Amino acid sequence: MCGIIGYIGKTPEKVLFDGLKKLEYRGYDCAGMTILRAGKFTTYKSIGKVDSLKEKLFFNDSLGVGIAHTRWATHGKVSIENCHPHFNNDLSICLVHNGIIENFHVLKDDLVKRGKSFYGETDSEVVAKMFEHGLTIKKVKSVVDNLTGSYALLMLDKTCNDIYFAKNKNPLYIAFDDEKVMLTSDSSCFNDIFDSFITLEDGQYGKVSLNELEIYQDDKKIDRPKVTKCFKSKAIGLGKYSHFMLKEIGETKSVLRKAIKFYNARGIKNIFKNLPCGFEKVVLIGCGSAYNAGLIAKGYFIDAGLNSECILASEIEYESHDINEKSLCIFISQSGETQDTLKAMDFCVKRKAYCLSLTNVVHSSIARKSHFNIDLSAGCERAVASTKAYTAQVFHLYILAFLLKNRNSQIEDLVKEIKEYIDFENIEAKNIEHFAKKYLKSRLLFFIGKGKDSILAREGALKLKEISYLPAFDLPSGELKHGSIALIDKFATCIAICSQAKTLSKIASSAEEIRARGGKVILFSSVDAGELEDCFDDVLYLKSSGKFDIVNLIIAMQKFAYFVAIKRGCNPDMPRNLAKSVTVE
Repeated sequence: MCGIIGYIGKTPEKVLFDGLKKLEYRGYDCAGMTILRAGKFTTYKSIGKVDSLKEKLFFNDSLGVGIAHTRWATHGKVSIENCHPHFNNDLSICLVHNGIIENFHVLKDDLVKRGKSFYGETDSEVVAKMFEHGLTIKKVKSVVDNLTGSYALLMLDKTCNDIYFAKNKNPLYIAFDDEKVMLTSDSSCFNDIFDSFITLEDGQYGKVSLNELEIYQDDKKIDRPKVTKCFKSKAIGLGKYSHFMLKEIGETKSVLRKAIKFYNARGIKNIFKNLPCGFEKVVLIGCGSAYNAGLIAKGYFIDAGLNSECILASEIEYESHDINEKSLCIFISQSGETQDTLKAMDFCVKRKAYCLSLTNVVHSSIARKSHFNIDLSAGCERAVASTKAYTAQVFHLYILAFLLKNRNSQIEDLVKEIKEYIDFENIEAKNIEHFAKKYLKSRLLFFIGKGKDSILAREGALKLKEISYLPAFDLPSGELKHGSIALIDKFATCIAICSQAKTLSKIASSAEEIRARGGKVILFSSVDAGELEDCFDDVLYLKSSGKFDIVNLIIAMQKFAYFVAIKRGCNPDMPRNLAKSVTVE
C-alpha cells in the first residue's frame, strides 16, 4: 500500500515530490527520497505526511536520478530508521519497495549469519541488504528469485545513472521520452507529463536509462511491451469544499449520470456479447466497501432470479465454495489493485470461472486479468474513504442485475427506464451536521436496519469508524435483543435505516427497546414514519430516488460520518492507519 516513484531527468527533487503528493493516498506514515548526482547519494526522510518532506528538500534544476517513497507501515514502527529508501551495507545501492516479503525473517537470519547489519525493522531493508557491489540485471533476477510475497522494487546504484526495477503482484508502470524517464506505482503520475506508458507484468524486471529500456521475464527480453495512452487530467482542487470527501460525495449525482451513458444500446450489446449464457451462479467478491456493495447487489441478483452469493476476497480460499466453469464471478474494486481481490481472482480462474470486474481504473491489474471489465468512471477519489465510487459500484451492479433479468427486452426501453433511476435531489447538509453535533459525545454509535437496510447499516458503520475513529458497529435490528442490547445505556446512539415501508414497524420496535434503556435513536428514512415518528428521538426524511431507492440514504450516512469526524478534529481525507489502495494481503 506504499507509493513509489523513480525519475531520471532535470529537477528530480521537484518531480519526485509532486509525484509523492499524488501517491500520498497509498500511505502517509512517512516519506523519503534519494537523489543521485555525480556518483553521490543525497537522501531526505521525514515522519508524517509528504509535506513534511518538502521542508528538508534542496531543489536543484540540474539533471539527476532519484527514487522516492511514501509509506504505509506494515513491518516495523513509524520511524526514520524504517523510512525508505533503504541501503545495502556499503551504502552503494538503495531501493524503495511496495509490497510484503513473506520470507524476510528467513532471509534476514541468513544475512546476519553472513555478517550483515541492520538499522531498522522492515522487510524492505532485508532486500536491500541482499545486494552486494554493483547492480546488474542478472543480480536483480538472482535476488527476486529468492523472495516470497509481493513487490514493486526500484533500485539505484551510485556507479551508474540507471534505475533498476522488478515487479510481482504490485503495480508498476514506466513512461519515457527523449528527455526524461519515470517509474511509479500509479499511472496518474504520468498525466500531463507523458503521452503513453508501459504496464509491467508479474515476474518482469530490468533497467531503464535516458537512452534505453530493458525488460526481461524468465531470462527472455521483452521486445514489444504493451503501451497505454495517458489520460489528460483536469486540475483537481477543493473548489468550494473544505475536504475532498465532501466534494466527492457531492459529485455522486454526476457520476451516476455519467454511468448512464455506458448503458446505451451499443454498451448493453457489448455487455451481452461478453457475458456467457448458462451460468448457474453469480459470485460477488470484494473487500471493505466493495464487499458491502456486493452484499447489496446479492439481493439484486436474487430478485433477478439468479442464484447469488457474496464472499469476502480475503476469506475465499478458507471457506467452502462451489465455484466452477458455470460461475459468473464479479470482482469489485475501486483501485483495481486490491491484493486480496487479485488473489481471489486467481482462485476463481483456477476453477475456470468467468471473471467480470468493476473497477475505477481501466488499466489496473484486476481489469486486465478479468475476462471483461466495466469501468466505474467515478473519476479520481482523493479521500481514503470511498464515497462516490462505492455508490457507483452499487448502481452498476443494480443495472447489471436488471439487464440480466431482462435480456430479451427492447434495449431502447431499458435505457429510457434506467435514466429515471437517478432522479434524486442533493441532500441538505445542515440537518445532518446538526445531528452530528447533537450526538457527538455518545460513547457508542451503531447502525441498524432490516433486509437491504441492514447492509446499508454495515457501510454506514464502516464509514463512521474509519474516519472518526469511533467504535461503531452494525447489525440487523432483530439481532439487537440477542446480546448486543447489553451495550445500550444513556451514552449510546443508534442510527436506524429504513427504505422500506414494510420494515418500518419492526425498526420502530427496536428503537423503543433502545430508548427504554436510555439510548437515543435517529431515523434516516425514505418512507413516511407517520404516527411511528414518536418512536424516535430525531428523524431525517430523505426523498426516495425511484427504483434505485437507496442512493439518498447512502449519501446521508456518508455525510453524517464526515461531520462527526470534522467535529472530533479528525482529517476525513487521510484517516490514521489507512490507505486508499490496499496492495498488501
